[in-house]
Amino acid sequence: MYQPKVSIIIPVYNGRDYLTQSIESALKQTYRNFEIIVINDGSTDDGETKKIAEKYKDRIKYFHKENGGVSTALNYGISKMGGEFFSWLSHDDLYHPEKLEEQIKYLNKVILNNAIEVSKAVLYCDTEYINDKSEVILRLKPIAKEFESTRNIIVKNLKNNRLGGCSFLVHKNALLEMKGFNESIKTVSDYDLWYRLLLNNYQFFYVPKTLVQGRMHKNQVTYRMSEIGYREFDEFHIWLLNSLDKKTEFNDYNIYYKIACYARQRGYNKSAKYGFKLMKKRSASLKYYSLKSIGIVYSDFYKIAKNTSKKIYTKIFIK
Repeated sequence: MYQPKVSIIIPVYNGRDYLTQSIESALKQTYRNFEIIVINDGSTDDGETKKIAEKYKDRIKYFHKENGGVSTALNYGISKMGGEFFSWLSHDDLYHPEKLEEQIKYLNKVILNNAIEVSKAVLYCDTEYINDKSEVILRLKPIAKEFESTRNIIVKNLKNNRLGGCSFLVHKNALLEMKGFNESIKTVSDYDLWYRLLLNNYQFFYVPKTLVQGRMHKNQVTYRMSEIGYREFDEFHIWLLNSLDKKTEFNDYNIYYKIACYARQRGYNKSAKYGFKLMKKRSASLKYYSLKSIGIVYSDFYKIAKNTSKKIYTKIFIK
């Protein structure tokens, strides 16, 4: 059985509240060929993050750098990797004990059955969500299939945001070829990297298990940098649309229509407008989409009317 060394990289900024739990979850991995690299991204918590990391000095590698954002910390960690595979763990998230073991098992299955170069395989799994007390508050139903096409992964993830950064297992050579995470992006650099891998013919394989716990709390980057995140997601969608536009295998209008609709639903107006423009460029039938839009509106109206009538019926006849 192929058992490569895995580097678990934990970027941390002011990790006093959750870093201990994160490190402990990494140490409890049932797959034992791994190292843990903690990157302190210029924390300003009076040395609390450093104190926590130093408690594990015999079991982890610890580095400190000036603050530059999570992408810079991850890239710094990649430069210090001694492992063949990269696994990201945010300092406020947790791994299930079998996270690495299940992914390495699946990697062996992929190598055996698909005869692909090992560095071209990218594995990901499902994530459940916990609160600041580590209580599970959200379990999502799997939406992926074991062998999804690149097209389906793109469309499904844009709709549901299910490519969780900490769920990935990626070969170091892939990261080096992509030149790591884009350090100019503050909030969606993980999306940017995963899509660059997808569009450069890396094969994504879904491990149908929930192996990561993502923590939702008021101090996470998503909330602290919401305005920047909104702008960067809009720009990300435009970048993706441009990237697809250059590839002949994405020459039909339907994918642009779907991306534009998802962008519009989330309020990313620039990318929505651009997506519809690219759809029209492919001579999509405006009549068809007009009828489709009317059908969607009618369907929504029908559902609302049906639910309302049911409530009225219940209120009048069922006491």
